[in-house]
Amino acid sequence: MAFTSCADLACATPVTRQAAVLKVPAYLDKEDGFALAVAPDGRPVAAQLDATTGAVHVVSCQDAACERATVSTPVRGSAAPARGFALGTPRSGLALAMRRDGRPVIAYQAGAGGAVTLLDCRTADCPDGRTTRLSEAVHGPPVLVLDRAGRALVAYQDVTRDRIALTSCAATRCGTVPVARLNGAGGRLAMTLDTAGRPILAWTAAHDRDGGHVLVSTLLDP
Repeated sequence: MAFTSCADLACATPVTRQAAVLKVPAYLDKEDGFALAVAPDGRPVAAQLDATTGAVHVVSCQDAACERATVSTPVRGSAAPARGFALGTPRSGLALAMRRDGRPVIAYQAGAGGAVTLLDCRTADCPDGRTTRLSEAVHGPPVLVLDRAGRALVAYQDVTRDRIALTSCAATRCGTVPVARLNGAGGRLAMTLDTAGRPILAWTAAHDRDGGHVLVSTLLDP
């Protein structure tokens, strides 16, 4: 894994450094299992999901230029392929966010129809962390943001209940609310926060052959 940094917005003199070598099968480039974030102190952090085993790798730069980096595997996964995994089917994925103290938070799902799991790293380099299972069968990778209170907001396609669900976690306490009917799995999902700190979700429905989009905003209790 390599990181490229730019000295200015024009990126006229980019600098690339090889940070780590991960043993993740090359054919997983069709999966959504790679994410990048920047810690409050400017350090780049990347996370990689091995969808065949469910392992999660974290590469943490020790400085903004990533001259030194550490590699950890907080989720070891298994030797056998994840349930529902099939080559060429981009239905696994990972999302990454950074806490104000520099600790990564990761939401991931390995294998079609697998569960969504939230990993809250205990330290900045994430050798281990607290994992919380958020769902049962889902379709497609989850999306993740941290709200102003530091809660992890994870959205995903819940195929067992035919809905798009939003789970909010504060420490070990999590609550889930339905956002909208799914009307068939297979679309794409995205989430961000508005200027008031409320989550906004956008997705494409599987039956929208012309790529129609639905926008929904929902307000969480403070």
